[in-house]
Amino acid sequence: MAWSRHHGYVLRMTDTPQKNRRDEQLPSEDLAVLNGVLKALSRKYGIEEDREAVMRLARIIMGLQAQGVREPEQLSLLAEATME
Repeated sequence: MAWSRHHGYVLRMTDTPQKNRRDEQLPSEDLAVLNGVLKALSRKYGIEEDREAVMRLARIIMGLQAQGVREPEQLSLLAEATME
């Protein structure tokens, strides 16, 4: 038996270990795309020095990627829409 965890809290006990998609490493190509979008939007909105704002934006971009958005232009447009 294995414990399923989410944000450090035990959610339930399972019969088999489950691998959460969030625990998987992203391919370097995906990381490069996410990083490029993050840097471009951080510059555009002048938040490069605001760690909290950059982290908030990074979570938004990663959430979009987890939902299947892969194209840099789409990631940028959708993330930008949350900032306005």
